[in-house]
Amino acid sequence: MKITGIKNSLLVGETMANVLTLDNINVEGKTVLVRVDINSPLDPSTRAFLDDTRIRAILPTINRLSKAKTVLIAHQSRPGKNDFTSTLGHARELGRLLGQPIKWVQDIHGEKAMKAIEAMNDGDILMLNNIRMDPEEVGSKGDALALSETSLVQDLASVADVFVNYPFGPIFLFNSQSSTRPISIDYDFFQHPVGLAKDSNMTRGLLQYGLDMLADFPCVRFPSCSVF
Repeated sequence: MKITGIKNSLLVGETMANVLTLDNINVEGKTVLVRVDINSPLDPSTRAFLDDTRIRAILPTINRLSKAKTVLIAHQSRPGKNDFTSTLGHARELGRLLGQPIKWVQDIHGEKAMKAIEAMNDGDILMLNNIRMDPEEVGSKGDALALSETSLVQDLASVADVFVNYPFGPIFLFNSQSSTRPISIDYDFFQHPVGLAKDSNMTRGLLQYGLDMLADFPCVRFPSCSVF
């Protein structure tokens, strides 16, 4: 079944009152896709983590999803760079920090990934392989609607109830990757990046500041922040 449209969207210039967060959603028993930014510096020889700050930053959000089936979408570096690796090490590091095993699949939206997601139980956490290893993630071009119709987005949306767009920076990139573009599913919302700022008002202020800045650009035609 093709999934199209955006149930709720935050248009440039709208107030933060229109931004839904995890406070507005009951995720118990739901399959939740979370686009996280855990891109980390790695030792060039051993690939050991030199800094796990970004992984630690997502812990509050992950803990709030403890009763859901949490599927993590992440990237590490870019194709062609020395630190472009799978996310297996990220899954292991996250598991160490959480004190629980994190499942990992060497797939993104193919048969292996779909089966792994469908087999999840409440409380399970599954990390997909590096999203930038998918050709559609790094090669697709177009507006928000065009990117939302890629097989990458369609496949993942078909097995999810909720999409959480965690990374602050990528949501403002109009030529962004498919994984940060609109997905229309049962419960649509935008999650501001809890864990990046202890004061939620500060975090919401950062997002509003970005929206105010974008409002000054007349070329902006599509919502930079979509409530998925």
